[in-house]
Amino acid sequence: GEFTLKMSTMSDLAAFHITEGKLEEAEALYIETLESVRHVLGETDPRTLISMKDLAGLYETMGVYGRAEPLYEKSLQGQRVVLGPQDTNTLTTMNCLARLYESQGKYAKAAGLYTESLENHRSVYGQNHAQTLTTMNNLALVYSNLGKYSLAEPLYLQCLQAKRQVFGANHREALTTMSNLAGLYFDQNKTTQAEEMYVECLHTMEEVLGRGDPRTLATLHNLAAMYYGCGKFGEAMTHFQDSHIRLSMVLGEEHEDTKAAHCWLEKARQELFRINQFMDVGSEGSFA
Repeated sequence: GEFTLKMSTMSDLAAFHITEGKLEEAEALYIETLESVRHVLGETDPRTLISMKDLAGLYETMGVYGRAEPLYEKSLQGQRVVLGPQDTNTLTTMNCLARLYESQGKYAKAAGLYTESLENHRSVYGQNHAQTLTTMNNLALVYSNLGKYSLAEPLYLQCLQAKRQVFGANHREALTTMSNLAGLYFDQNKTTQAEEMYVECLHTMEEVLGRGDPRTLATLHNLAAMYYGCGKFGEAMTHFQDSHIRLSMVLGEEHEDTKAAHCWLEKARQELFRINQFMDVGSEGSFA
């Protein structure tokens, strides 16, 4: 009816404000919408619960996690009862809350929700659906952050194989999981496998996404950091230098990511210089 149409229009306008970066205007509209539907329809009406989730999402975007978390939790609790745990809205809210937990470093809570979400996604959408695979990738990433590598690796491998079948080997979804798996190999000190996967992933990303794409630049940095961590400071310096040049062109010299890349480049250069000095001293001593 007229009320539902008005609430829908207000929510759409709030969403538009978000795209325009007018977050305070969006917040005021979402709060007004939530209060209205709660008053007219009740606390447990699906539209109230979804409005609650929308406001939580805005607070997440604003970085106000202390306000977002209880709203997500209350919305999810209600949706589980009213809509059921396998409803699409419930699954969306479940993943949103899991992502928020992950952003705050609450990895155990995130893992629990992602596990439940993955089981329900498999049941509702099937094993190879895009949303199922995204949830699988996210769960693997959380396991990796928890140091549960034996649980993360088979999930990444399964996810990568499925994404290659569904999207194609060179699709950005497959490349994202490949980069994550390379990072997992490095965390487990499987440096040969990590290097091979990072190099393959980087070359493909450069061809498919472009040399200046954020995901390409992140993989380039991760490969450089892996070389640094392995003590291969020459290779690290080469890749950090490449990273610094690309970031300077894409983001500018004053951007914090560009400055960070320059710091890493200087660290690698100093380590290489230190090793070369030590080698020079050693070879001089051998002739004494």
